[in-house]
Amino acid sequence: MILESYELAKAVVFFHGHRIVKSMLFSEFEAILDGYVPVIEFAGKRCEAAYVEINVALEVCTAVFFRVTFGRKGEVDSAWNLPIDQLAAMADPVPDTALGYFRLVCYSQCPINYFQDYLWEPDFAKGKRQLRALQHFTKDNRLAIRFRHAAGDSGPDDKRVPLLSVESSYDDLADPERRLDDLKAQLKSMHVQGVLAKKESEALITKLKNDHERRITEYRALFTEKDRQVKALRESNQSLKDAVDEKHKKLLALRHYYEQKLAKVEGHEKELADSLYENFEKEMQLVRQADLKDYRQRLKMRDTEIQHCKDKEIVLKQEVVTLRQQNEALTKGKGIELLQDLLAKGCRLVKFQSGCEYVNIPIEDIDKFLGNVQAYVAARYGISEAQYQGWERHYKAPVCVAVNASGQFCGDGIERCENPSDFQWGVSDRCNKHKVFGKFGKCKAVSA
Repeated sequence: MILESYELAKAVVFFHGHRIVKSMLFSEFEAILDGYVPVIEFAGKRCEAAYVEINVALEVCTAVFFRVTFGRKGEVDSAWNLPIDQLAAMADPVPDTALGYFRLVCYSQCPINYFQDYLWEPDFAKGKRQLRALQHFTKDNRLAIRFRHAAGDSGPDDKRVPLLSVESSYDDLADPERRLDDLKAQLKSMHVQGVLAKKESEALITKLKNDHERRITEYRALFTEKDRQVKALRESNQSLKDAVDEKHKKLLALRHYYEQKLAKVEGHEKELADSLYENFEKEMQLVRQADLKDYRQRLKMRDTEIQHCKDKEIVLKQEVVTLRQQNEALTKGKGIELLQDLLAKGCRLVKFQSGCEYVNIPIEDIDKFLGNVQAYVAARYGISEAQYQGWERHYKAPVCVAVNASGQFCGDGIERCENPSDFQWGVSDRCNKHKVFGKFGKCKAVSA
C-alpha cells in the first residue's frame, strides 16, 4: 500500500491487556464489518481495539479506542454501529503522552456522548502501556505502509526529527536549500491536512446539525400527531364513559323494577307451593296407610302358611323316624340270622386295617363297628380316636410335621411307627431336631 506524503494511513489494532495481538488496515476491518471475512480467534468475545491514523513519519496522528463484539462464528455483532471516521475527525488534541502531540477519542474524551458506551479508556496511569504499544507498532511498520516522498527524501526508514524541530544533521547543514524545501513540504502537508480535517469537521458538524434539526422536526410532528391521537382517545373514552354511566343507571332502574315484581310473584308462588305441599302430604299419608294395611294382611297370611308348614314338617319327621326304626328292625333281624348261620358254619368277621393286625369282630359288636370304624379300632388298641387318626396320618406319610416360627413345614423323612399303641405326639411324628419329650405320655397297648 503506497500513499502520498500528505495522506494518512488508517489501521485497526486489537489489544489483550497492554499488548497488541492483531493488526490490520482499516480497509480489511471494513470487510470484516461487511461480513465478508470472519475473525475466528475472536469468536464469542468482546474485544478492545483502536483505530489509528499514521502520517508519513510513521507517527500516530489520531487514535480512537473502541470496543467491538464478535458472534459465535467470528462475525461482528449486527447491532454494532460506530462512526469511527466521524469520531476521528472530531477528536480533540492531547499533549504530553507517549505518542507526543496527537488527537484522541476514548471513553473519557468522547465528542458525541451517545457513542460513549462503545469506547474504552486506555491505561494512562501505569507507564502508558497501550500508548507505548501503539508507538512501537507504528515505528516497526508491521503493516508495511509506504509513502511517496519528494525528491531527495530518504524515505520513512531513515531517522526523522519531530515536526518543526531545530535539530539537523551534518548533511542538512551542508545543504540548507534542501532542508528548506523539506520544511516547506512538511508545512504544506500539515496545512493541507489541517484544511482537509477542518473541512471534514465542518461538513460533519453541518451534517449532524441538519440531521439533528430534521429529527427534531420529525419528533415534533410525531409528538403533535400523538397529542392529537391522545386527545381523540380521551374524548372517545369520555363519551364511552358517559354512555356506560347512562346504561348503568338504566340497569339499576330495571333491577329495582324486577326485584319488586319478583317479590310479589314469590309471595303468590309461596302460598301456592304451601297448598300443593299440604295436599301432597295428605295423599301420601293415605297411600302409606293403604300400603301398610295390605302388607299386614300379607304378613298374616304368610305367618299362617309358615305355621302350617312347621306342623306338617313335625308330622313328616315322626313318620320318617317310625319308618327308619321299622326298616332297621327288619334289616337287623335278617342280618343277624344270616351272620349266625355263617358263624355256625365256621366263618369269622375279620377287619384288615392298614398298619394294624387283623381285628376280629364279634357279632355283638357289629353295630359299634358300623357306627364308627376308627373309634372301634382305636378302642380295641386302647387308645383314643384322635391318637389313632394321628398315627394313621403318620403311617401313610412318615415325615416331620413340625412348623417353625416363620410358618415353614419341616417335612424331613422319619422312621415309621408300626403299632398304633406305640405312637406318641411330638415324638413319633417328628425328626430328632424337633422332638418334644415329656409333653405327651405313651399310651398303653391293649391286645386285640
